[in-house]
Amino acid sequence: MDDVGDRVGHATTLNNIGGVYYELGHLDKALKFFNQALSIMPEVGDRDVMAITLRDIGDVYVALGQTDNAVEYYDQTLPIFDELDNIDDEVVIRTRISFILFEHGNLKEAETHLLRVVALWEAGQSPSLELDRETLAAVQRRMSDQP
Repeated sequence: MDDVGDRVGHATTLNNIGGVYYELGHLDKALKFFNQALSIMPEVGDRDVMAITLRDIGDVYVALGQTDNAVEYYDQTLPIFDELDNIDDEVVIRTRISFILFEHGNLKEAETHLLRVVALWEAGQSPSLELDRETLAAVQRRMSDQP
């Protein structure tokens, strides 16, 4: 497996195996395979697969109830999705982060992510724009209710 393409395939396969374990509820095994896939990423430079793997690790941490760890991994995806101009995945991750922050009472940070989501959707005229505007309004209402 000296070829970079083979290493990308290997990382993708490890990530897919992690996904199967995740779906089966074997979160520790899923995390093991996702981390193995992630360890290969720097040598192959496939930023898209790296971001997907980071997202998947974040999802495992959410399932484990370790949302601070999840946000740490989700945050790592954002510059990659921005670099790749992957608006759809950036919006998904920012929305996930904003819900976690909202649940933890970090309303200002949740608002920051939701403002970016709305701006991205406005630029692309997404059908999800109204739902995200409503979520942003809910966060802002909660913020105004705080002393």
